[in-house]
Amino acid sequence: KRELSRLIGVKSLRHDEDNREIYTSDGVFHMAKNTFGMTAWNNANYTAMCRDIFETGYANGSGSKILLCGASFMAGLTSVDSYSKVFQAAETEAVFGVKCKAIDTGFGILYPKYHRLLTGAYSNKAIALDIPYVRVDTLQGEEFQTSPLNDNDDQRVRGVSIWESSCVVLENEMSHCVITGA
Repeated sequence: KRELSRLIGVKSLRHDEDNREIYTSDGVFHMAKNTFGMTAWNNANYTAMCRDIFETGYANGSGSKILLCGASFMAGLTSVDSYSKVFQAAETEAVFGVKCKAIDTGFGILYPKYHRLLTGAYSNKAIALDIPYVRVDTLQGEEFQTSPLNDNDDQRVRGVSIWESSCVVLENEMSHCVITGA
């Protein structure tokens, strides 16, 4: 749930069953200010997308970005000849513990990766994240709660859950890009 809300969450204030205020934060899809729409899956549009990802806000952004893709977006992307040829020849690297292919677009290095949480309305979308400008803020530190694992409140059968309130913040919003597939 935490990862899903950090991707596509909606900023709001709600109340729980005890009428306590609970604030939710925007997901990164709502924070990114740069957008690009693919009109067709072809070499020209792929080049225009890469140029937009790296040149808009580039003066303050980094030269490499992670591209998290929904299944339909990834399928469309792999149908583009210029992308497929470079992808097949690219070396696999570990970026923040995730294995990705490093694609040199000519404008910067792109690390495309399918993300299983981008489904439904987000299946044909992707987001290029400029990782040095992604920050996680902890609003409330870790708290441990012990609770029974059965209905008898048996003290020998108890579980511990960890609670933490945090949110993701995008700095330099123009260096991140939400892309909609054709």
